[in-house]
Amino acid sequence: MRVVRARARIVAAMAIEIREVRVGDYLDQVGALAALNWAETGFDFPLDLSRAHYEALDAAGVLFALAALDDGALVGYCTAIVSPHPFNPAVVCCASDAIFVHPDVKRMLMQMRSMTAAARTICYATAVALDVSVRAKDAKVRADAAARGALLTPIAKAFSTDIGNEVAYLGVQVHGGMGFIEETGAAQHYRDARITSIYEGTNGIQSIDLVTRKLGANGGASVWALLDELNATIKQVETSNDPAFGTTGAKLRDAHAALERTSKWLLERLAAAPNDALAGATPYLRLFGATLGGCLLAGEALAAKADGAAEPQRYVALARFFAENISVQAPSLEKTVTESAEAITGAEAVLAG
Repeated sequence: MRVVRARARIVAAMAIEIREVRVGDYLDQVGALAALNWAETGFDFPLDLSRAHYEALDAAGVLFALAALDDGALVGYCTAIVSPHPFNPAVVCCASDAIFVHPDVKRMLMQMRSMTAAARTICYATAVALDVSVRAKDAKVRADAAARGALLTPIAKAFSTDIGNEVAYLGVQVHGGMGFIEETGAAQHYRDARITSIYEGTNGIQSIDLVTRKLGANGGASVWALLDELNATIKQVETSNDPAFGTTGAKLRDAHAALERTSKWLLERLAAAPNDALAGATPYLRLFGATLGGCLLAGEALAAKADGAAEPQRYVALARFFAENISVQAPSLEKTVTESAEAITGAEAVLAG
């Protein structure tokens, strides 16, 4: 990046003009520059600059060329052949451009986008609850909001910072080798994000707080009230009959059921076998975040459609991706919580060796 900036300053100082050109008009000058560059590469086969070849590409409209001119003299150039992308013919790009149309890159980018949006909505919901808990005039409303804010606080902290780490990891992966080195800055985000799941109460502690204090408060009343609200959102998605939602309603319905069953199981185990409940605390928080985040994104999508937002399908697409790729993990997380406690409590044979 420093080299690029230095070059930019040099170009600015030289008053170089950059403009799109036809290669055929500058092929003779290009040939002289290319010969110098070719000699520096050390290749032992000859450079072939065919005027007919470039003119044919020009005529076909697939050749893009930029020239750097100093008082009309060619001092630099770059060329690229543009064509429809193999995975998305509607996108015209250079050979190495528009990687977002690759299905796997799309998956990573949508995962980053949707998880960030879900974490943000959970934090907003937490902030709203805390505001209402001190600003509402009605005492019961304040008390209910305080209980909601207390329930959501460990989820907002732990789920969001876990997501931050995962998104930063994917950011490095999307950039490939360039993401691993310092120039892109992606690796710095990855390192910076890592501390967030440690400070302000490690995420393991947040999970324990959720299970032992927040879930059990008032016999789980805060959880059941929240689940009722999420259920109403799911019903709206199911009855919207919008094909753009895909299987969002079904996936959120499964996630909601998994969260309800797991919450009841944990409440029972807290009294009978607390270590079993603690063993499942972290996957339970993830299950809660995946379900809550999916429902809140679906609520945003429904609101965008109802309010006549400029691009409501953007919200729908984001909610659908999260439901079908993240919330869909809820039933598996339920089994991790309810069926693997013994594998953790009985781990001394491995850990004490």
